[in-house]
Amino acid sequence: MLHQSTITSILNCGEQYNLGEVIKKRPDLHPMQGEPLHYGTKFHQAVESFFQAQLDDYEISIEDIVASLRRNWLVTKDAPVRWTGRPDEVLASCEKLVRRYLEWYSGQQPVKPAIIEQNIRIETEYAWLEGTLDMVLDNGTIWDWKTAGTYESFRDVAEKSIQSWFYTLMRSSIDINLAKDIPFVYHGAIKSTYQIYTSLKYAKREDLEILLYRMIPRAAQLVIQNGPYIPNVLFRFCDPKWCQVWDLCRGAKVKV
Repeated sequence: MLHQSTITSILNCGEQYNLGEVIKKRPDLHPMQGEPLHYGTKFHQAVESFFQAQLDDYEISIEDIVASLRRNWLVTKDAPVRWTGRPDEVLASCEKLVRRYLEWYSGQQPVKPAIIEQNIRIETEYAWLEGTLDMVLDNGTIWDWKTAGTYESFRDVAEKSIQSWFYTLMRSSIDINLAKDIPFVYHGAIKSTYQIYTSLKYAKREDLEILLYRMIPRAAQLVIQNGPYIPNVLFRFCDPKWCQVWDLCRGAKVKV
């Protein structure tokens, strides 16, 4: 089973994927998650609850959303958080960003959600693929929320991530002709300025072909063969702030 993040991990830093699999079998290793991942997860949960209320046709205020965020701030179903700032100060930042996003949305043309947090599994010639869509509108447009430290880092993700290719391909049931016409919109919430940006993407045919016929088969081959998995200390996310397996990674030891 290949997830979009799995493909990215395997092809960018195989050891990150390998140690992630080890941790699943060894909970005693007590991995830690980076603060940005926790922040992004909580932001997603807050925003999704707002749109879920719309989908279910009941009223919920921004203050209700923020109050729920505050109550559940330290709750994590995965690893404990590696804090780089004070948890209460990071919470205050996330609260402010959630408010800013929802206030920004309130000033836009309303949309009609069709699906929130849709999990998709689909079989290809090379592997089963799995992923979760943040939100799909009634017109078929996919929305994906991102938190980022700066506009430049958000733009970098929107330009370089395979996420829009992966999810439009899955949403089309692996039909490249359909996938290239599915709108995919990144919503960037910027932590440093509390500004909101959007980036509309249409996957190009050549990018979808690269993903389907080169990247997915290569990732599947490495999983089947169990490697070789090589740490990549030059990977832009080879950093304790981002990497889920930093405490165990050979690459971390080399970099330090």
